[in-house]
Amino acid sequence: LHDALPIFSLEPFYLKVNLVQVLGHQRAEMASETPALKRARVGSEEKDSPDAFVCPTGVEADYGKAFYSKNSEDLKRFYDESAKAYDNVSSDRGWAVPDHVAALVALQAFNSDSPKIALLDTGCGPGSFGESLQKVVKLDRFCLSGCDLSPELLKTASERQKYRGGLQEVDMSVMPWPYESESFDFVTWVGCSKHLTHAPDIYREFARVTKPGGHIVTQVRSDSIDSYEGTMKQLQDEGVVSMVLKTAWLKVYSCLPDDHPQGQVQYTIIIFKKLENSNAKK
Repeated sequence: LHDALPIFSLEPFYLKVNLVQVLGHQRAEMASETPALKRARVGSEEKDSPDAFVCPTGVEADYGKAFYSKNSEDLKRFYDESAKAYDNVSSDRGWAVPDHVAALVALQAFNSDSPKIALLDTGCGPGSFGESLQKVVKLDRFCLSGCDLSPELLKTASERQKYRGGLQEVDMSVMPWPYESESFDFVTWVGCSKHLTHAPDIYREFARVTKPGGHIVTQVRSDSIDSYEGTMKQLQDEGVVSMVLKTAWLKVYSCLPDDHPQGQVQYTIIIFKKLENSNAKK
């Protein structure tokens, strides 16, 4: 990831500091296994399900069923039922992806001439990205909008009061989405790539709702990127977008042991720029 950073201006200084803090967070968490994490690991090994995980908080998240479903109703039920535990599960697994994405968005936004930045956070969940973005920039310049499949997660996002542009319940597998073409300076997508491998044309929707000159910032897991690469290549070949950055691969859950089914899954962050004369469908 550090090899890619020269693409961005690293001023002002506070952005540099926060970026280093954000990227260093994962490395620090991977350095040792705390007693709580050991209990979690041992507990997960004792479960019947091969992909069950007991968090240090005692919350069980069974990722072996609805999490992998391509049925929107199953997925909505899974996230609605686990909404209250979402933050604890994410924290205990060492899921720092929103922080990493926010740091790169903040750096790219600093190079933008737009006085106000409209950003659509797709699959926003409980508003994790909005919370992360506030760590590295003042949100006064941003108008954040968000959408998600789960009404319960959207309630949490609303309570956090970061999304001044509004929140909508949206099934992203059903296109087009309820947004006007060329409406946003940034479109982000964090933590959802495993759920939409059957709908790779979402990248065309990302491009459709992004303004010319705007950016699409997506996080994609190593176990799902193959589903999207074809559409990514087509959009570049068609002159709709150009790739600005693809980061190195990092561990999705830095606190999970490697022998856990989710322990070796990695992710990359890919940034595309919507070209000024693109022929994306409107």
